[in-house]
Amino acid sequence: MPCSTTYMSQRAANSTSQWPAVSSGRRCKHLAIALLLLHLTLPAATLAGDLQDLLGTLYGGDGITLQRNTVAPQFSHHAHFTTDSLTELQDVARSISDLSRPSVAASSGLRFDYDPVVGGFFRARSALGSLFLERPETLPEGYWAFGLSYGRTRYTTLEGRSLSNYELILNHVGTGHSGIEPCLGGDPPFCYAFEKDVVALKLNLDISADYLLMTAHHGLTDRWEISAQLPVQRIAMRITSVASIRNDPSKQYFDRTLHAFDPDNEDSPYDHVRGSHVGIGDMRLTSKYQLFEHENGYSGISLGIRLPTGDLRNLQGVPGVGSQVSWHTSRQFMQRHNLWVLRFLGGVDFNSGVVSATVLRHAYGVELNRKIGSIDAAIALDFLNKRNLSVRDGPGARQSDLGLSLKLAYKKDRLLHFGVSVPQDQNGLRADRTIVLGLEWLL
Repeated sequence: MPCSTTYMSQRAANSTSQWPAVSSGRRCKHLAIALLLLHLTLPAATLAGDLQDLLGTLYGGDGITLQRNTVAPQFSHHAHFTTDSLTELQDVARSISDLSRPSVAASSGLRFDYDPVVGGFFRARSALGSLFLERPETLPEGYWAFGLSYGRTRYTTLEGRSLSNYELILNHVGTGHSGIEPCLGGDPPFCYAFEKDVVALKLNLDISADYLLMTAHHGLTDRWEISAQLPVQRIAMRITSVASIRNDPSKQYFDRTLHAFDPDNEDSPYDHVRGSHVGIGDMRLTSKYQLFEHENGYSGISLGIRLPTGDLRNLQGVPGVGSQVSWHTSRQFMQRHNLWVLRFLGGVDFNSGVVSATVLRHAYGVELNRKIGSIDAAIALDFLNKRNLSVRDGPGARQSDLGLSLKLAYKKDRLLHFGVSVPQDQNGLRADRTIVLGLEWLL
């Protein structure tokens, strides 16, 4: 079991009994190494719960209750504004575990070719590959390659709306006067329809994902390679809210204040919640076969399976088993001392997200390889595109990202990589950028 921590406002904590206390069991100790590598510190906490439900705990989890009405005894009520609108933000939370950030390619940048003269393999003077775009080349038979990458994503917008200034409207719960619309200060329509008052929430949502991705590759034959990717993830959420009352325009017919906050006995206009969770994400297994190898490039096909090993309720996985089919092709040519590579990828992902979407993917890339002293260097620019073909509410919008990566092979069996991905649209839950850095080594 993974280890999670959650913090809520004190009044929310007192009124929410279903949140169990955090245990200090042995499972948390196993995460210490991952936390150290991620350079992360978990916030202090006294309660634990699922991040998927964190948004709903604002203001005690039961909406906003205002000061008891003593102004108009004939319509005496305890004004309550429902949190039904918060369900909109539950989809924000669930989207984090979807395909909102580009994945590190399941391909090793280290490649060896067979030399029949010496009767063995040597590291080829070939492309090192992109960090985000899969390559058709495979490892030779019997070789192992491993990778370790750290990545960070911080989400900033939802459908183009800034998460640092996100507004939600809470509606007034009916007072129970059947058959009539309560109105004060006169006869309709020249009276105060107080049930049309709303409470506006100004939210600042700070949502980030850090992950340590462990990758292993093995050459079954000179053309057939298998690989596995397993992420250790930390999802962190911090939400602050400032509420304000917006009176219906008909308030002009009533000269007294009916709705007001009462921080001492009811809800304050200010509240905040935060939480984080560290655990294993969904594992990916990939089998890649190099179909063609010719003088100017390669072509291959890969089949992938995503296993639901991540915690769905803590935004670290998606339900069910997913699959992926991809076609990879590349064409390379020399220009003076530079090796240029053009790449293309097309594929389909099945059951790829939290709404079991089928995703169509295609990507294009250009890569420049150059030897700098004893170091082989490669810089790649990729255009990554995807579109949900079948989601809950019909076909989804396209999402595009621009990826830039750098690889440095400083030894024959060691390689460093760095990459940054920047969204090119505002569809869905989006980050300002995703940064990845790590290393690969060969055995």
